[in-house]
Amino acid sequence: MASNPRGATFDDTLEPAATAGPHIALVGYQDQGNLGMGYLAAVLKRHGCTADMIDIRDGGEKIAARLAARPPLVVGFSLIFQFFLPQFREVAQYLRAAGVASHFTIGGHYPSLCHDEMLPNFPEIDSVVRYEGEETLIELVDRLHAGQDWRDIEGIAYPRRRGGHH
Repeated sequence: MASNPRGATFDDTLEPAATAGPHIALVGYQDQGNLGMGYLAAVLKRHGCTADMIDIRDGGEKIAARLAARPPLVVGFSLIFQFFLPQFREVAQYLRAAGVASHFTIGGHYPSLCHDEMLPNFPEIDSVVRYEGEETLIELVDRLHAGQDWRDIEGIAYPRRRGGHH
């Protein structure tokens, strides 16, 4: 346990449970930290998962090699601004072409608010975790890990096979 300047204690290890659950990769910008991705990683670790935070600027080749060394159940992309969509799509395309078969989900401001606009233009994505994603991501991971259908999770949007989205 560690303490902050006011004397409150907190667990700074964030170690997963003894029998680790699924491995999750979180991909986004890591400039000066990424608070949203940090929250997600902490929640996943407390839930017994392992979580790696990967900088999108590492590029498709380096990220694919890292994922091949430790294949994740889910690759979660953290996209805050629409401006970066082409870069994220390029990396996702590279990962799919390299054989990464993980469930690809995406969250952040833009996907949450404009999933209907984004999904048709980003076919590599399996789902969108909308708004505050901590609980939704945990439920998605649990269902995927158990081999259960995830499409009825509240807060999830996904592309339909014949156009449109849910």
